[in-house]
Amino acid sequence: MCPKYAHQIITGVSFGVTSGVITALGMIVGLHEATSSKIAVLAGIVIMAIADGLADAAGFHITEEAEFENGKPTHTSKEVWMTTFFTFLAVCIFILTFAVPILVFQLQTAIIVDIAWGSAAAGSA
Repeated sequence: MCPKYAHQIITGVSFGVTSGVITALGMIVGLHEATSSKIAVLAGIVIMAIADGLADAAGFHITEEAEFENGKPTHTSKEVWMTTFFTFLAVCIFILTFAVPILVFQLQTAIIVDIAWGSAAAGSA
């Protein structure tokens, strides 16, 4: 890890994991209950990974750009974009990990595995 941008990487990844758990589990359980369809749950995971990643990254980008101290920006443009990139990447990759149990197990079992995985990940973030 590049020590110069460690803050941006840690911020993006830790936020991505926390946000990803909450939104992924809500969507996965909801789609399962509504459709009982493996394809619907998988499609929802992929779409949500991209959409939630973009939304979270955009929110972080705006927040980082808006931080000022003594009339000067707190972060350089590169730092802002690094946080934006790592937030998007972390959210996307983490949410996509919820697809693995869906692909491997029967849907009912996969939902339980995803809930356990999400609970463990949220506890360590």
